[in-house]
Amino acid sequence: MTNGLRDPQPPHRWIFFILVFGLIAISILFIASRLFRHSEGLLGHNTYTSNTDPIIINLVGESLVMPQNMIRQDSQRTSEPQNSLDLFFHWPSLQGYNLDNQLAFTDISDMSKLVFVRLSSPQKHISSSERLYSVYSQHFIGSPKQGAAGLIGFKMDETSSYAGEIVYFKPDENPPYVVRCFQPQEQVPTICLREILLKNGLQASYRFRMNMLENWREIDATTQKMLNTMIIE
Repeated sequence: MTNGLRDPQPPHRWIFFILVFGLIAISILFIASRLFRHSEGLLGHNTYTSNTDPIIINLVGESLVMPQNMIRQDSQRTSEPQNSLDLFFHWPSLQGYNLDNQLAFTDISDMSKLVFVRLSSPQKHISSSERLYSVYSQHFIGSPKQGAAGLIGFKMDETSSYAGEIVYFKPDENPPYVVRCFQPQEQVPTICLREILLKNGLQASYRFRMNMLENWREIDATTQKMLNTMIIE
């Protein structure tokens, strides 16, 4: 029966169109995600690699072995002798750069979970005790401040070479834990820098965002163990 008006389309036709467009949208998202997943270096620095094959590095006469994706610079993935080596890894996974975590390796916010390491072999080795009591403590000013996870902090004298920095330490550790935290420039997240001695006369300077300082004990123990494991006896 007609009354001069067109009959409305059955509801199931609209459901059909919604399902079709939904499937198309899902397909587009899937294809985009696969392209993103396999676009190594698209978001990261072009010197990063996801290659996890181990490589032997000659660092000032010492041999180390590590996965290639932990080495920051392409020029340092070589068997040629080197004076220093720059590494990085994600905390707490302890993984180097890969296609699943590439977003984490481009994170420059104050919540970044990356740890950056420089390995070297200085002519003079200074222990954390010497750094704290013979160097840093000479420039402490003001009253101590409570730091993360039981650490004590002191501001450094503005007239010293450590101006703008705060040194946090745990004196009852043996050797004492000591770390410097500072903001390298305006509008840049605060970083913390720790220097440790490794086996065979090597030294590591590693840095991380201040938000990770609450995990200082775990980060320090894990980092030292991992780096010492890389050194070939």
